[in-house]
Amino acid sequence: MKRFFRKLFLVCLPFVCYAACIVLIDPSNYFNFSHLFPDTVKTKVANPILPKLLDYARNPVPNIMIGDSRMASLSAADVSRTAGEDFFNFSFGGSSLNEMIDVFWYASSKAHLRHVYIGLNFSHYSDYNFNDRVSIASSLQNNPLLYLTNRTVLTSSWDTLWYSFTGMSSAPGVPNMTKEEFWREQVAMTNRWYGHYVYPSRYSRELHKISAYCKANNIALHFVLLPCHTDLIDGAVQAGLQPKFERYKREIAVLGPTCDYETVNNITSDRNNYLDPLHFNHELGAVLIRAVWSKMPVCSALF
Repeated sequence: MKRFFRKLFLVCLPFVCYAACIVLIDPSNYFNFSHLFPDTVKTKVANPILPKLLDYARNPVPNIMIGDSRMASLSAADVSRTAGEDFFNFSFGGSSLNEMIDVFWYASSKAHLRHVYIGLNFSHYSDYNFNDRVSIASSLQNNPLLYLTNRTVLTSSWDTLWYSFTGMSSAPGVPNMTKEEFWREQVAMTNRWYGHYVYPSRYSRELHKISAYCKANNIALHFVLLPCHTDLIDGAVQAGLQPKFERYKREIAVLGPTCDYETVNNITSDRNNYLDPLHFNHELGAVLIRAVWSKMPVCSALF
């Protein structure tokens, strides 16, 4: 019998050591037990979705921002200071519209919401744009065993270790090209997306459900059509999508008060206001925060 338990111990030892390492590194602060690696490191390299779900579940607030990396670039602290109310930024890079919808329902299950701001662009409003990371992260949240064995968690743990000891991320770095070359590549990538555009019937239905829920529960639902460079709007027009682009704006405006900055003007045509065609710089982000939240719920022009 002793020999059996000794063999069992030896067989289980690698798994126990592996689990202990994940618990100690804890890239998403799932167990919130070990702080061997600071949050400043984890936020640089770890997948942001599960940590945001966990953070919000522990400290829910009634005002939230939902979107992709563009909305994520707007500091929740700056928005809270401007609006005079606490906001939680539930945005993360590459978020698709179905993931934003999932985030809304997740947040509504954790708090009685008061103000919801959803940041959109035309590139979101297509059935072709789909990811399913929020539901996967939510399943991890309720199952420690899944968390310990998830590949993304393992990757984030390794990235946390690597960054802590080398100061470098193991993720792909900045492309080895000039800003102009990268700009053209991003425009070309978006133009390819335009070629796959499919009207988002299911997303439209889900957004109407959210709008109806907000009206029934006295939640102020707002949409912010974020500024992108006019090269992208021109690409949609050249792809024959102007009628779809105009329809998207009409349909969003029906759902709730909409701050429309996805337009052609002196600001959106100036490359100095952008890091790339999709992402505005910090200065324009600060202007956007003032325009949207300084007179909440009424939005102002950017200029």
